[in-house]
Amino acid sequence: MHCQEASAHGGDDEEKAGILQEIQGQWHNIMFSDESTFRLVRGGSKIVRRPSDMSRYNPQYTIRTVKQPNSLMVWGAFSGKMGKGGVYFLHKNVTMKSSTVIEC
Repeated sequence: MHCQEASAHGGDDEEKAGILQEIQGQWHNIMFSDESTFRLVRGGSKIVRRPSDMSRYNPQYTIRTVKQPNSLMVWGAFSGKMGKGGVYFLHKNVTMKSSTVIEC
C-alpha cells in the first residue's frame, strides 16, 4: 500500500508513518547500475574531392579507416544505502554480470 492509498483510506497518522518508513526502507535494498561502451575513434567526417580523371585508389584521395576501433567498457552504480558506487573500467571483452566481482 502506498502513502497516497493510506491517506485515501483515512488510516491514522501512526499507520501512515509506519507505511512511509517501510517504503523508504525498501529503497536501501535497490541498486541502480549501468554499463556503456565507448569506442575510441578519432577524427571526424572528412570530404575528399578527387578529379574525375584520377584513380579512386590513389593514396592522395583516400581516407584511412579503422574497422575494429579500440573500445572501453565503463560500469557504474549507486544505491540508497551505500550512495555512489564509483565508476569502473572493465577489461576488453568483459561485461558486467552477476558472476563478475569488483574489488573496492
